[in-house]
Amino acid sequence: MKSFLRGNSGITLVETMVVVIVIAVVAIPLAQFVSTSLRDVTRSNLNLQSQDDLRRAFIFLERDVMELNEVTLSSSTLIEFRMDSTRSPAYNPQGDFDGDGILNLQDTDDDSDVTAIYAGTSTWRGGYDHKDDDDDNDVQVDVACRYELTGKTLTRDFNYNGAGWNLNRDVVAQNVSTFQFTYLGSKTQDLGRLIDLGADGVNGTGDAGENDGVITAREIDWVLPPTGGGNRSGSIDTVDERRYINFIGIVIAQDRNQDGREDFRLETQLAPPILPVKRAL
Repeated sequence: MKSFLRGNSGITLVETMVVVIVIAVVAIPLAQFVSTSLRDVTRSNLNLQSQDDLRRAFIFLERDVMELNEVTLSSSTLIEFRMDSTRSPAYNPQGDFDGDGILNLQDTDDDSDVTAIYAGTSTWRGGYDHKDDDDDNDVQVDVACRYELTGKTLTRDFNYNGAGWNLNRDVVAQNVSTFQFTYLGSKTQDLGRLIDLGADGVNGTGDAGENDGVITAREIDWVLPPTGGGNRSGSIDTVDERRYINFIGIVIAQDRNQDGREDFRLETQLAPPILPVKRAL
């Protein structure tokens, strides 16, 4: 009887505690493993989603910036520029705007005004197409484009024939944690060859950047006339300064879950081929 009762006495408190401790020892690292795995999967998904978003944004940025022919506004988070009339929705490549028997797509002067004489402030209206920003002769810039970061949203906007901004505005990327334009000149261009003078904008001081072959935004802004076109304002903010731009650097990063960590970042530097062409015409 005594033996029978002992064999069916149940689990003691000590045994229960031992079981709880064993489960805890096993569960804690298991929970940590599951938590780490979930965090890694989430981070990986955010990275992939961010890559898709930013590569899509770069498709627009690279295509548009490579087709710009003149920068009209420039800051670290905004750029506004002119493009050829071929980017206008009204452009008809198979048409013949000036009736000269040459299709617009093949015509280097769609409106036949290459020999026209315009006043100094209106020279943008005439010449060959890469120089002419008014191919339809309505006294308005055919195509202007603007990229701007507002808060964490990057937008692109087109202004066709002076109709105004915000009529063709679309979102390029959201949850943008970092976005920056940088502007560089070229020492191989006439406008850049004399201003490789470093951070102080003065020749012969041997300061950082002098004669290093790179024309930075600082040098564009800091080298005063008549050597350069700068005004030492701290940014490239005048027509004379923007004439020195030959390269545009772009950095964009995204933080989709806004945890303070970049999910993905892209950087590039573009040299719009039409910029020096337009200046030479």
